Amino acid sequence: MYGFAGPARRFFFSGLIIVAVVGVVAFQAINRLRDNTALVVHSNEVLTTLASVNGEIANGSSARRGFILSRDSAFLITFQAARDHADDLVDHLRELTQVNPDQLRLTEQVATAAAGRFAEMKASLDAFGAGNPLQRELNPNDATARAIRTGLLALVSEEHRILADREWQAERTEIAADLAIGGGFALAFALFFMAARRSMRAEINHQEGNRLLSERAIELAVANRQLGELLRSTSDRLEDPLHALQAAVDTIGKIAELPRDPNARRAISDLPRSTERMTRIVLDLRTYSHLVGYEFVRARVPLEIVVRGVIDELAARIRESNATVQIAHPLPTVIGDAPLLHFIFSNLITNALSFHIPDEPPQVRIAATTDGARATIAVSDKGIGIVRDNHARIFSLFERLGQREPQGNGVGLSIAQRAAELLATRIRVESEPGAGSTFSFSLPVVKKTA
Repeated sequence: MYGFAGPARRFFFSGLIIVAVVGVVAFQAINRLRDNTALVVHSNEVLTTLASVNGEIANGSSARRGFILSRDSAFLITFQAARDHADDLVDHLRELTQVNPDQLRLTEQVATAAAGRFAEMKASLDAFGAGNPLQRELNPNDATARAIRTGLLALVSEEHRILADREWQAERTEIAADLAIGGGFALAFALFFMAARRSMRAEINHQEGNRLLSERAIELAVANRQLGELLRSTSDRLEDPLHALQAAVDTIGKIAELPRDPNARRAISDLPRSTERMTRIVLDLRTYSHLVGYEFVRARVPLEIVVRGVIDELAARIRESNATVQIAHPLPTVIGDAPLLHFIFSNLITNALSFHIPDEPPQVRIAATTDGARATIAVSDKGIGIVRDNHARIFSLFERLGQREPQGNGVGLSIAQRAAELLATRIRVESEPGAGSTFSFSLPVVKKTA
């Protein structure tokens, strides 16, 4: 290092500082991109939940007609499941819209109308089940149905308005990030950066013609596919610049003597951690993208096999943390999707291993209880716990609570919740600070044959 002549040394340290500054600016740009992605996912989740509420009302209506036509009590179970799931979805919709008074007001209108429709259907089922003749068929164009449709359309319209504002803010953020980062990367990675940027711009322009929410038609399948492409494209386009930046940081660490300025030393020493975290964020985005638009075929899935596969996959980490992972036998066979269940258990067990009480080995227990046609599966730990006010927030994408700051990127529980929603269920949490946490969800079970 001391063999460098004065001008060469000054040039080298100037380049070193530029790399450090570019790393910080790139990290901030990724944070902004992460926030923007979270907002887009939030809008998609609102629309998905709205469609699911409407779907559960339709399922309940179909089950009602099926019981009236066949008197098969299985339709009553289906009706109750649709009603319970609709209640859960409405509660989730309240959580999603609670920050916007207009949306929350519209949500309450939808909730009231949906509850009214289920009450009408339940009353007719009770009367018919008691032997009374069916007085009238529910009119799909009556006041209750109109109220549901009006509320759903109003919520969709409001979400369009919010998305328009977010797109304008995202465009301004993109322009500012380009101006800030462009100069630094132009010195170190000019040709690569311009090629990557033009490729990303071409992809964005291509996606612009098929925006997630078009005014002509709101089709959730198209919106899901577009969001997945955005997440995958973002992670793919960021991966190569991150590898180049990491390589530059590694090279500098091998050949450079750290400057004596404490601020410069701190900035340089933080570079590896920053690039490592940036890489984890990109990988988490890619994992989440796999669940956007995911379609599955219902099948019989032995939970015992799925859970043991996850434990084998996490064996190194379990040994490293001296953790205990216990399976309460027997675990049932359920109706679901093996890859989705793998996502759920992997992230819930990883979460339990990460957030244990300091100096105490993690303890995890997986158990299942069957009640009628459904099983409730629970993953419990004796970790640091979660404040009750934060129970809903932990499932939001990129949400990292202060007490959970040392670990994770705020994506694991979002991935688990998204996988659960694809299985027509939701993960619930029971937890208190210092008393551990229990995450649970329910699925239909396969009935045992005699």
